[in-house]
Amino acid sequence: MQISLIQEFMQRTGATTMNINLTANQFNDLDFATAMTQFVESSVGPAHLNVEITHLSDSATTRRISALYRAAGVKLMIDDVGSDNSFELVQEVLGYVNNVKFAMQNLRKQTSAEQLKQRAAFWVKVAQAHHLTFVLEGVENEADLELARELGVLYVQGYYFGKPSLEVPDETIPVTF
Repeated sequence: MQISLIQEFMQRTGATTMNINLTANQFNDLDFATAMTQFVESSVGPAHLNVEITHLSDSATTRRISALYRAAGVKLMIDDVGSDNSFELVQEVLGYVNNVKFAMQNLRKQTSAEQLKQRAAFWVKVAQAHHLTFVLEGVENEADLELARELGVLYVQGYYFGKPSLEVPDETIPVTF
């Protein structure tokens, strides 16, 4: 089903680079990982695929499955670090992923702006120490973008840049990512 959806998305948009969120069960499934990597390596697969994982299993399973994805050129991201995924939960698998995503939107209601900045700065340092790409997620306004600049963050994501839409773009208009 996931492969069919990716193919349909690629046909409708012309996109060849994308992220896909996987459940823990999907990520841990050897058959699923094999099918996805074969698809990525095929002539009809995406040029670049990033897999986002919110819930991780034990480090042995993560190491085994991540090796399959990474061998196929698929980048792995741990999503929601600092909120759903604490340092204690992910520290053993940082060597098996490419990126970490810090979700500010998960912390806004219970965290002051200064605390949010400190927590994001901690994860920037963790990413640097492990040679990982850091993504600041939940950028909603100019102040959030300024925080990213202040922390030296190169990759940001959020509603500041647009909101998702169910509309499919006119096929005569090229879509670039």
